[in-house]
Amino acid sequence: MLVENKDMKSLAAHTLLFIVVCVTCQVVVAACASIFQNMTPDFLPVITWRIFHHAGWIMLCPLPWLMWLAVQWRARGLDQTRELSERARAIFVWTVSLAAIGVIGLIGTGVIRPLYAFAINNYTALS
Repeated sequence: MLVENKDMKSLAAHTLLFIVVCVTCQVVVAACASIFQNMTPDFLPVITWRIFHHAGWIMLCPLPWLMWLAVQWRARGLDQTRELSERARAIFVWTVSLAAIGVIGLIGTGVIRPLYAFAINNYTALS
């Protein structure tokens, strides 16, 4: 039982880390939104406009993993002999990791793209 409880704590730690990533990304979006709000939607790349004007999805990302953890913890409370398979743990950790990479990548792309486009426009204007 000690090993099983340790496994669930590890999965909960992964989920908590993903929640921290999502909250951090939400803070970055809020901080950058003031910079990008004065730009017209024609100037902003589509990915940036969608991310910064519809940022509520970031905080919904961890919900599937939180629900899965709640169901597993409830099932463990009812049946103490049930073990979580190695495959289930691996799938959980990999999906959380890929989701975190995806969120960070989207936010990073959304922040960098307008700055890149602004630099290109300024460079061509000077030429």
